[in-house]
Amino acid sequence: MGCFWPDLITRYPKQIQAIEMWNEPNLMAEWGDVIDGGVYAGLLAVGYGVTKFLAPSIMVISAGIAPTGFTREWAAIDDAPFLRQFLDYQGMNYADCIGAHANGPDGVGDIHLVSQRYFDMAGRQHPICVTEFGYGLPVEGRVPEGFDWVMSHTPERQAIVLTTGLDWARRSGYTRLVILWNLNFDGPTSDPNAPYALMRPGQSGQTIEAIQHALKLPN
Repeated sequence: MGCFWPDLITRYPKQIQAIEMWNEPNLMAEWGDVIDGGVYAGLLAVGYGVTKFLAPSIMVISAGIAPTGFTREWAAIDDAPFLRQFLDYQGMNYADCIGAHANGPDGVGDIHLVSQRYFDMAGRQHPICVTEFGYGLPVEGRVPEGFDWVMSHTPERQAIVLTTGLDWARRSGYTRLVILWNLNFDGPTSDPNAPYALMRPGQSGQTIEAIQHALKLPN
């Protein structure tokens, strides 16, 4: 971390507006070691210090956390207890925005639930940056392992969830940014990224059209 960020920032001077430091450190598959919000806070402190020394204007976003809805040893810690560990170790001293992922099971990973939860836990003092906002669909009638809850999703519902979620974020007053996840991943159906692609062969494209209309974007 201490070597990577200087190389990145100096290679692209004045071109980087924000950096999200790591991805879903509450998952063993992404972290690869003992999962602990305090340990992640220590890593973030290094990256934050380097970034602000070299380019103070860059916004540092804490890693988006996966809203799993469960905690399982050597697999995952649910987002709320992980964030509590992170906050207890003063992790927000080293971030400008709280990273969030709103792509989990219905009633757990909804954008308004995730954002409100994190905003409240952090004392309502820090903005939320939703770096993954998605609503998965079955691909060719299949879903990756562990994504059974996606089987009941429909394209019609996807369009509604994403457009209303973007509208909610815009009106929330504390959501700094939202990144739709993802545009056109075309890997195998077994990949966890596959259900979230908004453009894949065989899809109608109605969600893209709904988003364009909601955001008043040109076709």
